[in-house]
Amino acid sequence: MDSQKAPSVAVVSPVYNGEEYLVEMMDSVQAQTWPNLVHLVVENASTDGTAAILERYTNCRVPVVIVRNKELLPQRENWNHALRSLPKSTDWFRLLCADDTMTPDAVEKMVTLGESDRRIGVVGSDHLVNNRRQPGYWPADRSVFEGKEAIALSLGPQTAIIKAPHVLVRSEVIKSTEAFYTDHAIAFDTDAILRTLLDWKWGYVHEYLAMFREHETTVTSTQVQAKNSILNDWLKFLMAYGDAAFGADANAKTKKRYQRHYFWRLLRARLHDAPSEQWRFHMTALAEMGMRPGAMEFVDAAFDRLLIKLKARPNWLRYPW
Repeated sequence: MDSQKAPSVAVVSPVYNGEEYLVEMMDSVQAQTWPNLVHLVVENASTDGTAAILERYTNCRVPVVIVRNKELLPQRENWNHALRSLPKSTDWFRLLCADDTMTPDAVEKMVTLGESDRRIGVVGSDHLVNNRRQPGYWPADRSVFEGKEAIALSLGPQTAIIKAPHVLVRSEVIKSTEAFYTDHAIAFDTDAILRTLLDWKWGYVHEYLAMFREHETTVTSTQVQAKNSILNDWLKFLMAYGDAAFGADANAKTKKRYQRHYFWRLLRARLHDAPSEQWRFHMTALAEMGMRPGAMEFVDAAFDRLLIKLKARPNWLRYPW
């Protein structure tokens, strides 16, 4: 495709102390086949060798634009700062964290699908986790979904997966908002995509186009997994987007089913000596939502688990476990 006619795409990489995996990520962007591409790297006051590595990527085939923060910004604030730094001509942007990579044809395949329908606002794909295949569980016979249908498929008990750090987003989506990433949930990136799908379609490429790396120093490991905060976020997602996706009556049933799953997970963690800070986090978060469970709610959750084992009720099959 003629680079002058191809939609403009920016790969956005917020980086903080990313020297261990940075070269691999940077090289995966340089290998992209899409002709009209820029790599925007927001260097968040790193104290390791990140800055020196980035200096090697001047005058590259894919232009690299480096924005350096004078002071360390919190992750969500920095990601919003990164989006505000996008070139004004950008048609699509794709986040790529410093420890992740993508296949050479990832941008090309995702943009091609996105451009096939003017109402597609977000495009995802299958991905690897630490080089292990992670199915997306999206219906294999389709690549385009109405946004609210996609929300329902992603939040329901047989959950299809939205890997928010590995999606392509139409830039028009963020031009009407000051902050694309809000503080509504700890998983603010997933929240932003779900909110977008209230008004836009979801596209999905059924190929493994990205690799997501999990290790002990990631925010996912140190914050999300340590508290298992996604359990609480999921309830927030159902409350915020479930009525639009399922309808009020069906969502009430989905929320009840999920609450039992959530409370059982908390009870099981408590009985198996999970860190007390995890318990306190969830009890505090649920109290702030006016949904702190008491003894009867935990009894109900335990009885629900018994019925599931007896196959009298269906299990919550996939995410969050």
